[in-house]
Amino acid sequence: MIDASNLQTYLESGFLDEWPIMRQQSGLELAVRHLNASVGPVLTTGQLASALRAGTTRDLPVSPTAAALISSLFAELPPDLILRCTVEAAADVHCVDALYRESLADALAPVRAWETSVEHLL
Repeated sequence: MIDASNLQTYLESGFLDEWPIMRQQSGLELAVRHLNASVGPVLTTGQLASALRAGTTRDLPVSPTAAALISSLFAELPPDLILRCTVEAAADVHCVDALYRESLADALAPVRAWETSVEHLL
């Protein structure tokens, strides 16, 4: 089973070396800052981490707006950053992909970049 500890090697492979600014903040902070950019401080890093670990927003105590932001994660952020968040949240990539599948069920468009990035991990 692929889990957060297996992803650490992938993340240490050097893909972030091209963007040193990304090393100064946690992936969760970067993700939440980007997702909140148009709506203000709605989503927290804790809420995003919980959703990544749970593989759903359905049972989490988050507002509908925060749930929508979490669902947009896959369309809004590059897969490498999502995987970085996965490690930081101590989430399993299968749960994160379940969150992606939930967003598809909620009528969000498929994100080929995400699907291609994780197909070898699932």
